[in-house]
Amino acid sequence: MNHLHVVACDMSLIGDIQSALRRRASQTPAGQWVLGFLYDDGKTPRPLARQDLDEAVPDRPVLVGDRGVHTALVNSRAYVLAGIDDATPGPAGGRFDHDTPGHLNGHVSDAAMAIFSKLTAYHPTRDDYREGVRMISRMMAGKGVTSVCDADSQPEDLQGYQDAREPGGLAIRVYRHITRNRLIASGIRTGLGDEWIRVGGVKLYADGSISERTAWLSQPYLGIPGYHGLQLGTRDNLRNSAQAA
Repeated sequence: MNHLHVVACDMSLIGDIQSALRRRASQTPAGQWVLGFLYDDGKTPRPLARQDLDEAVPDRPVLVGDRGVHTALVNSRAYVLAGIDDATPGPAGGRFDHDTPGHLNGHVSDAAMAIFSKLTAYHPTRDDYREGVRMISRMMAGKGVTSVCDADSQPEDLQGYQDAREPGGLAIRVYRHITRNRLIASGIRTGLGDEWIRVGGVKLYADGSISERTAWLSQPYLGIPGYHGLQLGTRDNLRNSAQAA
């Protein structure tokens, strides 16, 4: 679905990312968010920063999601709309990163991302889910990939897979992990599915991700004194959720 409406930022040069966001901004009505995804700081010479987004799109809010989906980059306009400044503490399970002088550098992690996501007003339609499945299915099959695991699936995704499959738009087999609460509320039970679409494990969150430096570690991260990552679920919550599922 992101490929349908959001700028793919999996590029090796920061200038190319800026150009892509600038082009999208020129096609976006005034006041609306410019959204990107698939950013990978392992590809660029240095991490993308708030100033890079400000330079590319100074007059509109920008949010660029990391490929690992636990972090994002935002520009100054986005901070203003969210009511966040240098002194704003991060929410539980979230983090606002700062540069050495103590100013916000554009990086937001896990629970802190939700503050911005609520403002973007990006609400995919049922057609978006179906067309997103058709597109990614063709992309995967074109690279020789025939089976995938959707590691964080929702009931709307299941509907999208089914909608795409019926007219022959699903070219890959999908094994889906779904969050516990949505699983129960949707009435989804063990045994649902067939060789093309099936429900796999239950998705529970303990922490963030290693690649984005939000995984919860026993030792501090190198270069970030005292920072061990983000705990998104307590041991008791994880145990109780697993037993209930």
